[in-house]
Amino acid sequence: MRQEASLRSGPLALTEPGPPERLKLFISYSRRDVRFVDRLVGALESRGFEVQIDRRDLPKLEDWERELLHFIQQCDTVVFIVSPASLASQVVHWEVEQVRLHGKRLAPVVIGEVDFSAIPTEISRINVIFFTDDSAFDLRADELAHALNTDVAWLKEHTRLGELARHWIDRGRRGDALIRGQDIDDATAWAARRPRDAPQVTETQHAFLAASRAAQLRQAKRRRQIQAAVGRRFGLCRVV
Repeated sequence: MRQEASLRSGPLALTEPGPPERLKLFISYSRRDVRFVDRLVGALESRGFEVQIDRRDLPKLEDWERELLHFIQQCDTVVFIVSPASLASQVVHWEVEQVRLHGKRLAPVVIGEVDFSAIPTEISRINVIFFTDDSAFDLRADELAHALNTDVAWLKEHTRLGELARHWIDRGRRGDALIRGQDIDDATAWAARRPRDAPQVTETQHAFLAASRAAQLRQAKRRRQIQAAVGRRFGLCRVV
């Protein structure tokens, strides 16, 4: 959330905008690759990213699915560590499927010797960054940071609208959970200018925007009907 620092001088209060929100990353990985992941987390955080990583061993299937899904929903991009261990992990494959379903950007990072025929389709069609040469780690981290910082504003809005759309669904598609006014126009324009390599606008987001637009049109129609009824009544009173 953006913060504002209040600067007071006499009777006037001025506000100074704080730093912009950092891009939120979630790292999907196999526990066998934790040493590399720890190093990558430090490199990404030093380059200005907010990194989320799940280190817990949850006892029940529904627990880790719920927790991992929360991480994926809240992030702007999922960094997927492609390794022999991750390609053999059913948990990691489940995470990749959730990334697709929730329309999140995927950033694959390759470590070790991998069988590219075993890489999920969602990853194989994306340009990957190879961290296979340890002496070039910092150079590859710079390349990854540059790639991640592409289309940041569009991605942040994707995350925001995704959260609003899920809130609308969770509340039973109630009208008071919809967006209104200029926010609808801005969101519609955002969806129309999707960058070429950005994630898709999800079906839930499309439904949320359509419902918001429809609610706004209904409200405008009711307003016109009320105004017409008031006008007719006022005109009748004048005649009498």
